Amino acid sequence: MIRRKKSDVLPELPPQVHEWRQLAWADNDETRRLLDAVDNDLGQCAAATDDVTRGGAFMRAVHHLGQAKALAPSLCEHVVARARAGRPTLVFAKHLSVVKSLREQFAAAGVRVVVVTGKVPAKERGQAYEDFHAGRAEVFLGTIDAAGESESLTAADEVVFAELHWVPAALEQAAGRGHRLGQRSKTYSIVYYHAAHPIDEVMMNTIRRKLGYIGDVLTDPEAISLRDLITMVLRRHGGPHSPSNGAPSPVRPLT
Repeated sequence: MIRRKKSDVLPELPPQVHEWRQLAWADNDETRRLLDAVDNDLGQCAAATDDVTRGGAFMRAVHHLGQAKALAPSLCEHVVARARAGRPTLVFAKHLSVVKSLREQFAAAGVRVVVVTGKVPAKERGQAYEDFHAGRAEVFLGTIDAAGESESLTAADEVVFAELHWVPAALEQAAGRGHRLGQRSKTYSIVYYHAAHPIDEVMMNTIRRKLGYIGDVLTDPEAISLRDLITMVLRRHGGPHSPSNGAPSPVRPLT
């Protein structure tokens, strides 16, 4: 078997277009509950006296933030609009609960979805890939950590990240599932949904450094540690539901 290096294949692939979309919080009680939980988690994180407790509280904050982001209407509306236009989409999230929430929203909108996570048996994964490639599903929804499989997903010309990750390589690997030989689109879009919150701001800056958008990189963005991430987030955290400048995040009214 002859295997080609990625550097040899890239010239044959469409250019990648990276797009950053700041979402507005949904105006509902569940979103407010989740954002309160994020603030409470970060308060516990700041008060912790050992790394284990501190890390656990921070990871709960990341989880609650992801759940709140999944409820933001703009993310679901974007993917649903693409599906109705006949444009398949890859959607990745970090947490299983976020995948579950998005799956329910897509299904409620009449969009056909296949799901692949670490919890899905191998046989069901194979069927999911087959259904997506055959056009029997408009959305391939999965967890970022389960994106390391070798299966190509070139039926989609766009990948959407509902959650971010502090290790840019994890996102790069997931995005690469559709950016492979067989991709026929003129461009390949990578859309990152982020919140006006210190957790996403720090991770977003880390990713943008990796992509070459930000200069003055003091450390290798691939090597950022959880401890460093927590320190940067806590320095930025300005209070309940607030971004680094202390202003409230935009809230989308109910319609």
